[in-house]
Amino acid sequence: MERVRRRHRRRSRKRILGALLALAVILAAGPLRQRIADLIDPPAWIIVLDSGHGGYDPGSIAADGTMEKDIALQIALRAGAILEGESDLRVVYTRDSDAVSWPAREAEDLATRVHIAQAAHADMMISIHLNAAENTDASGYETYIRADSEMMFDMAQRIHAEFARQGWSHERGIKSTVNAPLYVVDASGMDAMLVEVGFITNAEEADVLRSAQGQQMLAECVARGILAELQAQMAAE
Repeated sequence: MERVRRRHRRRSRKRILGALLALAVILAAGPLRQRIADLIDPPAWIIVLDSGHGGYDPGSIAADGTMEKDIALQIALRAGAILEGESDLRVVYTRDSDAVSWPAREAEDLATRVHIAQAAHADMMISIHLNAAENTDASGYETYIRADSEMMFDMAQRIHAEFARQGWSHERGIKSTVNAPLYVVDASGMDAMLVEVGFITNAEEADVLRSAQGQQMLAECVARGILAELQAQMAAE
């Protein structure tokens, strides 16, 4: 009988140790581990960078077959790398490759992007896209925001100012989603914007957009505009 009890205690200890090990594995998992880290040492800002399209959805396509999804991803990753150099920021990506985490259905695609931002308890969501038009002479950059988002308006102005300093194309304006609803901007429940950095259907702009140097330049403009507005917000507190 005593041997049975000892064996039972050993099995119980193994079950407890197994449960603790499983819990440790769960706690070590990326999203939860990051959330715990944020609770211990919260960043001043959590920023979600959303690369337009991806996976099943190529977005707009240039005359040579270059896809919007690939360029948007590179610009977002490059901008994120700059932002990650700031100790009081945390950057979350809706995707960091062409392997997307959502089904090949637009409604679930957009809803998942918003859910990622909300689950991260993000302060803002910046979506990177490229424009397209049947008129191949169409060119320039523009940004969409909610009409009630003063900080995003100011941030968009700063991003556009950075584009202008680099001599990049021309401004097409900061536009409200009142007349052009955009799910990732309107449904996120946080400050959000969608930046159209240029026209992939314009041959001159497409040459810059597909180049590593062009992508880095645009990423730096986006990152500098974001940082300038965050610094202004913190100075005003």
